[in-house]
Amino acid sequence: MVRKVMNLAVFLLIANAVYQISPVIVHHFQFKDSLNELALFSSKLTDAEVVERTMALAQENQIPLMRQFVQVRHDKGTIYIDATYVELLRYLPGLDYPWQFDAGAKQFDGSLGTLR
Repeated sequence: MVRKVMNLAVFLLIANAVYQISPVIVHHFQFKDSLNELALFSSKLTDAEVVERTMALAQENQIPLMRQFVQVRHDKGTIYIDATYVELLRYLPGLDYPWQFDAGAKQFDGSLGTLR
């Protein structure tokens, strides 16, 4: 009987952790997909516009992103969008664990040359 209660308690703790963590993970991957799409269509946008759209995407996907942790780089015809944020994951009731997420996207710009 005690073993069944312990097994049930462990199962409930694991189920609670999955229930608490899965929305955070889903939002992260949705945000990453949105960043990839933004990078794909951002060749004519300024860096400030890309940062603004990144912040809007973060808000849509419930991502706690701060503007100073968004970087837009251009290197050899490639656009890089990097965003880093920290989310508190709750594995156990009353126990939060800060986890750093790195979301990034890159896309060939195409404006710096042509193939011959």
